[in-house]
Amino acid sequence: MIFILLHNTTMKFNIPDNDFVQPEFDYNSNVKLEKIVIIVSTPRSGSTWLSDILYRSGICLPHEYFQPFQYMPFLFNVWNCNDKNKIEEDYVNNLIKHRTSSVGVLGINLHGSHLPLFMKYWPYFPSVDTVFIHLTRRDKIKQAVSYYHASVSGEWSEHYAKNNDSIAFNFKLIKNRLNKIQHWEAVSLAFFYKYKINFDSIVYEDLVVDPVLYLKKYGVSDFQSKLNRQSDIKKEELYEKFIDMFWGNNSLK
Repeated sequence: MIFILLHNTTMKFNIPDNDFVQPEFDYNSNVKLEKIVIIVSTPRSGSTWLSDILYRSGICLPHEYFQPFQYMPFLFNVWNCNDKNKIEEDYVNNLIKHRTSSVGVLGINLHGSHLPLFMKYWPYFPSVDTVFIHLTRRDKIKQAVSYYHASVSGEWSEHYAKNNDSIAFNFKLIKNRLNKIQHWEAVSLAFFYKYKINFDSIVYEDLVVDPVLYLKKYGVSDFQSKLNRQSDIKKEELYEKFIDMFWGNNSLK
């Protein structure tokens, strides 16, 4: 099933030309892999922004390389990973080949929902220094609203076309996104504890105040990002409506 999905050459990926997954961002540096930086996150937690900082700082280029709906199928086709007998090994080898930076670092952005699939590929990675960053967002309601907005509009980053006009308030769907965020954060913690993984915790709201303070241990010495953090009036309206209704539904219970 997964193999069929990943190798469906008729799929329309709907990925912007300037998305970091595009081949033009491949390093192809022929540098030996020395370190892996893995961001474990949830949708709309700021992981794309964090990835951009690491990339602009010359460290690595984290991306959702194990997102099975668009990015993995796209890369399987670009890298011609077509041997179903060694699908995992082939993909990992190409990922290392094309995405290891000039300083020998591979970055990966894993959402909690990607972890089960990632574990099928993990045995094929070489044994190198691996750092895990658990990125969370303190305001889960604002994150859920942003998740809902992106899901409906298709505006997952500033690279995607804006489409605010059709975004109607939907309490049930925003609550669904909130539940998903909380669930996959719990799964991420279970993953860390199950495999006895040491990880660094970074909170998005703290990171935006002083990125260098929290990222200097990874080699960031200056704040560099060309991505704008997304915020607009429509999201604020959805946020306020959800808070009012959520509180109203629970305040007397």
